[in-house]
Amino acid sequence: MKNSYTMVILTFNRPLLVRRLLDCLVSSNVMFRILLLDHGDEQSRDHNRRLVEQSALNMEHVSYSDDVDLREVLCDGLQRVDTEYASIFPDDDIPNIPGVEASVRYLASHPDYVAAQGYILGFTEDDSGISLHSVQDFVPSFIADDSLSRLLQLSRRFQPIFYAVYRADALKWSHSRLARLEIPNIMFQELYHASIVVFRGNVARIPEIFMLRRITGSHVDRRHIHPVHQMIESPVKLADDYICYRSQLLDTLYDDGFCDESAMGRNEAGRIIDLIHALYVERHFDGSFVESELHKILMEPGRSYFDNTPPENHNLETDPIMFMEIGGGHDNNAFRISIHNTILDIARTESSPASLNGEIRLTEPQITELVSHVRGYGTR
Repeated sequence: MKNSYTMVILTFNRPLLVRRLLDCLVSSNVMFRILLLDHGDEQSRDHNRRLVEQSALNMEHVSYSDDVDLREVLCDGLQRVDTEYASIFPDDDIPNIPGVEASVRYLASHPDYVAAQGYILGFTEDDSGISLHSVQDFVPSFIADDSLSRLLQLSRRFQPIFYAVYRADALKWSHSRLARLEIPNIMFQELYHASIVVFRGNVARIPEIFMLRRITGSHVDRRHIHPVHQMIESPVKLADDYICYRSQLLDTLYDDGFCDESAMGRNEAGRIIDLIHALYVERHFDGSFVESELHKILMEPGRSYFDNTPPENHNLETDPIMFMEIGGGHDNNAFRISIHNTILDIARTESSPASLNGEIRLTEPQITELVSHVRGYGTR
C-alpha cells in the first residue's frame, strides 16, 4: 500500500486538529503518501506548513487562499495524486488504518468496483477522552449490472460515500463533475456526488471499522442536508434546486456513457430518476421526526425553528458499558476510550440491532484493534 494509496486530508483553520491527526498517523506507522489540502487563513496555513516540514510522514502541504471554493480545492488537489487508490479524510475525524488497508485490498482484487469503505463509528470527545456512541454508516454494498439499479439501491438507504477509498481516476472524475454542479445546496451536492459514483460502478461496504466521525450534535448542520428541513425553509427553492440537480444528473448519465439513449430515452430516464428520488424523500418523511421538530418549537416559547442553538434537552450521551485505557493523554493521565452499549451489543451478538436488519458485522477484536490505532490521538 506504500506506493499504491494516497490519503488526501482536507483542512480549514483547525491546526490543532491537524496536529493530532498527524500524531495518530505517526503512531500507526503509516508509510503511504499524504496530501494536506489547506485552505485556511494565512496563520493557520503557516502553522500547518511547519507541521508538515517537521513530520516524518511522507507528506506534502498544498496551500490555497481561504476564499477558494472547496470544490476547486479538491479538484486541484486530487490532480496531484499519482497512486492507483486514494481517499479524502476531514481533519476532525480519525481514520482506522486497518480498515483503510482492507478497503484498498478489496479494490485491488475486485476490478469492477470503483470504491470501498467499512463501517463509520460516531464519537464525541471531552477532557477525559473519546466516547464511541454509534455506527453512523453501515448500509450494504451497492451492486448491480446497470447504473440506475445502483442508484435505486443508494436512494433506498442513502448514506454518503464521499470519504470511501476510491480508484484514483474515479475519485478525480467524480470531483471534476461535482465542480460543475451549478447549485450551492449541500444536500444536492452530496446526492450528486454519490449518484454519479454509483453510475460509474459498484461500491463495497466491507466488514471492517473504517473511521471515527466526530459527532457535533448540530441542529443547524442537519438542516442543510435534510429534505424536510429544506422543505420547511423554502419548498420553492427546494424544487428549483432539484430541477437543476436532475438536469445535470441526466447529463452525466448520458454524456459519460452510462446509459445509451437509443436503449432508453432521456424522458424515460428522467421519470425513473424522479421516482427514485421520491423514494429517497419518503425515507426522510418520518412522522415521528416531523412531530419531534414541531415539539421543539411549540414546547419552547420563543424558540424559532431556525435557531442556531440546539434544544435545551439536547444530549448525545449514553451510559458507557466499557472503558479502554490507552497511554498518554492530558497531564500524563490515561486517555480513555469508552465503548457504548450500541456498538458492543453489535459485536457481542455478531449482528446488529433489529432496526438495522443484521447488516453490521463488528467483532470485539476489531474494536480492540481500533483502540490500539487511536492511541496517538490521545497525546496532545
